[in-house]
Amino acid sequence: IKIYYVNSENEYLNKNNNEQLHQKLLRAGYFMSNQLWNMFESCFFDLSDAAAASIDPCYRLFTLKFVDLLDDAG
Repeated sequence: IKIYYVNSENEYLNKNNNEQLHQKLLRAGYFMSNQLWNMFESCFFDLSDAAAASIDPCYRLFTLKFVDLLDDAG
């Protein structure tokens, strides 16, 4: 898997008109089940609901896993 970091995706794609890069950037998405999404408790992390709603799903998974690891470690 290759990861491309683009500051302004639409601007970059429109300037270069690179269809192959466009397909690589937009071929996959990251989705969370409702059950996993609802497991994230914003108050536990001292976040407002609005701030929690805008958090990247990968970061949500990371923080949930981190809490699990801390619990397992004692």
